[in-house]
Amino acid sequence: CWQAIRDSKINKQAQYRAYERKKQVNHKKEIVNTLQRMSGKYSTYEIFSDWIKCCALAISNQSDLFQCEIWEKREQEYLATIRKYPPEETKEFPRMLSELVFALEDEITDVLGEVYMEAGMGSKSTGQFFTPYHLSKMTAGVTIPAGETIDTE
Repeated sequence: CWQAIRDSKINKQAQYRAYERKKQVNHKKEIVNTLQRMSGKYSTYEIFSDWIKCCALAISNQSDLFQCEIWEKREQEYLATIRKYPPEETKEFPRMLSELVFALEDEITDVLGEVYMEAGMGSKSTGQFFTPYHLSKMTAGVTIPAGETIDTE
């Protein structure tokens, strides 16, 4: 009994230390640094796009109950995309996803938009700019008054 209590206390202390370390990390910056470190053969934008595509495909296929034809097409698209990268770089994709999850746990905001702009992927010529989350939320609040619903038909 005492052993279980002691182990539980040690486990909670380890979890707390891990939590404190996680709080000290700028997860968005970790994603940006990884994207920039991987760039060379491919642009930061292409790596970012491939990472987002692979995340979406992996999550979608993991969520499906049955492995049907659509599942197989998504799996083939995932493999074709990830195959472009050497094995050491493919390991960065799930690591960046975990950084994204940690960043969202810290604060619900447009992490991907911030990463996009911080990594220098915005473009004046095409009008691709990040709108800060608080401005997007305010615009939505002004456009759609509280308590109203939107008719999607």
